[in-house]
Amino acid sequence: MVELQPIDERRWRAIFILPRGIAAQKAAVVGDFIDESWHPDGLHMVHCADGRWRAGLDVEDGETYQFRYLVDECCWYNDDSCPLVSNPFGSQNSLLAVSKQGKLPLAALAQGAIVESNEGRSATGFLLRTSAAPSNGKAR
Repeated sequence: MVELQPIDERRWRAIFILPRGIAAQKAAVVGDFIDESWHPDGLHMVHCADGRWRAGLDVEDGETYQFRYLVDECCWYNDDSCPLVSNPFGSQNSLLAVSKQGKLPLAALAQGAIVESNEGRSATGFLLRTSAAPSNGKAR
């Protein structure tokens, strides 16, 4: 799951939470937001008292990011709360689009819907600025 909390008008704090039921000794969020290189070290996650793995990262409003969770340096997982996009390696990446607009249902995305403002509130999941999400074109 990804929780988004507003920082200011242009930035959000993305809290990445590894899906329940994944046993891990080490976990990281790897994606194109980390110098766009998909470095395998990624963003290290912390194992919390509730048994879940978490990591936080500041993201920019209006940007779209692709990411995956890397567990124990060998197993890749996607985020169940985010839509998936194909990558050139024959698998899929999780997609996070960041916006002040609020949460957008996937059915509405397919129809090109524009959502109403949710400014000043915390949001969860896939967020979209307009009917066409900006993309930086990176995939892994």
